[in-house]
Amino acid sequence: MWGRKVKQSLKTLYPADKQRRIVFWSQIVGIILIFILITPIFSQNQTFVYILLTILIFCIYLYSIFLNRDKSNPKIHYYNNNNWGDIVDFMKNWLNTDSYVMVFSRDLSIVEKNNDLKNICVRKAKNNEIGVCIQKSSAFFDDLKQKGADVYEYGDDFTPLTRFTIVGYKRGKSSLAIGHTSGAGANKTHTIIEYDEGTDSEVANLAKDLIRLIVDKVCKQGSAV
Repeated sequence: MWGRKVKQSLKTLYPADKQRRIVFWSQIVGIILIFILITPIFSQNQTFVYILLTILIFCIYLYSIFLNRDKSNPKIHYYNNNNWGDIVDFMKNWLNTDSYVMVFSRDLSIVEKNNDLKNICVRKAKNNEIGVCIQKSSAFFDDLKQKGADVYEYGDDFTPLTRFTIVGYKRGKSSLAIGHTSGAGANKTHTIIEYDEGTDSEVANLAKDLIRLIVDKVCKQGSAV
């Protein structure tokens, strides 16, 4: 039991994405090398010290590269299977706005599994502030449509590779969050990337065009929005 808890804790601490794993292991190796270098039995061998210093410098170089890359992409969010609650919190913050939200997904199971997200969607439906593009509707989304949501089904012939949400869909300036998964099992990574129409207009407009195309040409119900 104790061993299982330790293993689960280590999985939580271990980064889910490849870039952060490189940073993680460069830190671990760097700490080990520093410990070896200050140990007298090893520090007396000059050649050995030079080799370790070279490896240490390389680890610091890798750390700085990927640390700066993360800082240059503050809108990228990484989650593993142990961070499901964090994904839900992200969705709550993203949906809980006063502007119209358009959600494109396969089944939006994350909403049906969480009461807080359900309540946000119901509130927005009553205010006519939410649209949903999904593969096939369910009792919850049928009810959501009755309350005022725009619900569109694109059918089983199309399976999306990504899911995305557009906040401010019906106004000039909008924000876009695209989510996708990679890996499998314990190594599955959920990545969410945010785009702003002010700085990433091409990506935001591409998502809007896709919604219009699906609603106009594919969906079984509803009309263009």
